[in-house]
Amino acid sequence: MSPSRASRGPGLSIVAVTRGTLHAWRRDLVYVTLLAGVVQLPVILVDVWVFGHDGVSFSTDDTANHWVIALIVTLSSMLTHHLLSGVLEEFEGAEREGHDRPTVGELLTKLPWVRLVVADIVIAIVVITGLVLFVVPGLIVASMLSLVMPLLNIERQSVWATFRRSAHLTRPFLLKVSFIWISAQALVSAGTEALDHLIHRLGHTFVLDVTGHLFPEMLLLPLGALPAVIMTYQLLDREAAVARAAAVGPEPESAAGLE
Repeated sequence: MSPSRASRGPGLSIVAVTRGTLHAWRRDLVYVTLLAGVVQLPVILVDVWVFGHDGVSFSTDDTANHWVIALIVTLSSMLTHHLLSGVLEEFEGAEREGHDRPTVGELLTKLPWVRLVVADIVIAIVVITGLVLFVVPGLIVASMLSLVMPLLNIERQSVWATFRRSAHLTRPFLLKVSFIWISAQALVSAGTEALDHLIHRLGHTFVLDVTGHLFPEMLLLPLGALPAVIMTYQLLDREAAVARAAAVGPEPESAAGLE
């Protein structure tokens, strides 16, 4: 391997991220499904109780109270989506290190919850603002910050330092990161909408409305969060490989090359 090639280290593989995501999802299916249900249930109960089976509404005909509740529900939903990636990193990290999967009690005491919540609120505000004002830049910023939650859990740096780390790691592969992140969110959104519609064909009682919103989220939400975790480990492995190559230095030229 040439020095220049070795210094680059392994790249980001879309196929490897997809395989890693599906493997992790199947491996912890029951646990992460129940976990997603627990974090989403309060949000969905408020959503259905206030807005009915059609979900959150930002219609101009809504009262001010409805707008406030809609904003709270939307931000809370985004919060649970991103926090889940921080929790799922614990599972993936335990698997990679050969440890037992953490219990709920260990998750509650071990995770840096304050930093995860602060980071998630900032990301939500930045991404929503970017998408409202400038769609493409908003998607780019969202992709650059997609590793923040797993990195917070792995490296335990400050929120702002972790924002910079996520941008630094994703920048060389921004096109691939954007493709993976956007595709994952789009597929999960389409899947949840399809399952929601299928369940709602049975009727529109309160229980069915809650089930129609909750079950698809429980099942598919981890698939939206896991790609960020798998990408984080791939890019950290690449960074470590580059550091090792730099420490070893260039390979000595062969005797044939000197002749």
